[in-house]
Amino acid sequence: MKLLVLTDTYLPDRVSGAALVHDLVGGFAAEGHSVTVLTPARQKQSQIEIKEEDGATIIRFWAGRLKGVNLFQRAWNEFNLSRRATTALKSMHSRQVWDGIVFYSPSIFWGPLVRQLKRNGSGRAFLILRDIFPQWTIDARIMREGLISRFFRYYEHQQYQAADVIGVQMERDIHYFEGRARKYRAKVTLLRNWSNATPVESKNTYRKKWRIGEKILCIYGGNVGRAQGLENLVEIAALLDGDSRLHIAIVGDGTEVTRIKNGIDTYRLKNTRYYGSLSQEEYQLVIAEADIGLVFLDPRLTTNNFPGKLLSYMRAGIPIVAGVNKGAEIISLINNEKIGFAESADNHEKIAACIRLLVDNPALRRSMGKQSRQLLREMFSTKNAVRVITEGLINKGS
Repeated sequence: MKLLVLTDTYLPDRVSGAALVHDLVGGFAAEGHSVTVLTPARQKQSQIEIKEEDGATIIRFWAGRLKGVNLFQRAWNEFNLSRRATTALKSMHSRQVWDGIVFYSPSIFWGPLVRQLKRNGSGRAFLILRDIFPQWTIDARIMREGLISRFFRYYEHQQYQAADVIGVQMERDIHYFEGRARKYRAKVTLLRNWSNATPVESKNTYRKKWRIGEKILCIYGGNVGRAQGLENLVEIAALLDGDSRLHIAIVGDGTEVTRIKNGIDTYRLKNTRYYGSLSQEEYQLVIAEADIGLVFLDPRLTTNNFPGKLLSYMRAGIPIVAGVNKGAEIISLINNEKIGFAESADNHEKIAACIRLLVDNPALRRSMGKQSRQLLREMFSTKNAVRVITEGLINKGS
C-alpha cells in the first residue's frame, strides 16, 4: 500500500512518540509498503525538506514550535497544523492519492487535512490515539470545563469523524467511547503500543560520566510535565535518600522541570539528580545501563495511558516500578505479568518499599527484567501494530 503518515513528532525529536512513530514507519517499510511521513520541522526553515530515511520519504515543513513553548503558543501552532501541512503539499505540486492515511494523536488537529485528503480520493484513515485530550488535562486540573475545553473537544471529535478506525492503547480506553464519545464506539479497536525488541548494548558511558559507579540506577526518562505528577517521585526519593546503594536519575524535558529541580533542592536529595534532555540514541544508552525503570502519572487522571518509556524499559530488560492513577490498566498489567510493581502514585511508602525490595534482591531484578523483555516480544511488537493498522485500512466492512 501507498501510505501517508501524519505526525507532529518524529526522530530526531527527543520524545517517546517520535521513536514510536519511527519504529512503526520502519515496520511498514519492512512489509513492503511505500511510506511518506509528513511532519513539522524542528527548526524554522523557508522551504519544505524532503529526505529518504529508513526506507521512507520524510517531508518536513515549518509549523512553529510545538514543544518547549507556553500552552497558548503550542495550541495556536497545533491549531494551524492542517493548514500548514496542506500548504506544504501544495507547494510540492503534489496531487498524490494515498491508499491509506495513518495519523497520530497528539495532536488533535489533523482532522481537517485528513478529510480533505479523503475527499481528493485517498483511502481509509486510521487514527492512532495515544492521549485522550482534553480529558486528561481536565483530570489533572490544567484546564477547566468551559469555553476553552469546548473548543478542544470540537477538534477532538473532528479527528474521530475523519477516522475510519480509531486505535486506542488500552482496553479501558474503550470505556471513554462508551460514554462521552459513544457515537464513535463502532470505529474503536485495540492498538497496543509497540517497540522493536532488540536491546541496545550497555557501554557504561553514563555511569562513568555521572560518577555513580556500581550503584543501583533507577531511571525516569520522558516528559517532565503536569500529567506525570513527578512531585510524587520527589517525595518517594526523599524516603529513599538514606540508601547510598541507590541513584535516581531524571532525564527529559517539560513544563515542570523547574518545579522538580526545586523539589530536589528543597529536600537536599543526595541520590537524586535531574540530567536534562537526551537524544533518543543517548537515552537508549542510558536505559541499557539502568537497573530499574520508573513510570509516573498524576493520580488524579481518569483516562488510561501507556507511557512510551514503559516499552523502553521492557526492551532493555529491566524491572519497572510505576506510580500511576488509581484504576489504570497498567497497574494490573505490570503486577500480573510480574515485570515489576505498580501502585497509585500517591502511595509513597508502598512505592518506596517496592524500590527497596528490588535494590535488595538482584535475582528478582533479573527475573522481572527477563519477563519484561519477553512480554514486549509477545504483546507489544511493531509487527503486530503494523498488522492491526493495515487490516483496519483494508477492511471496507468495518
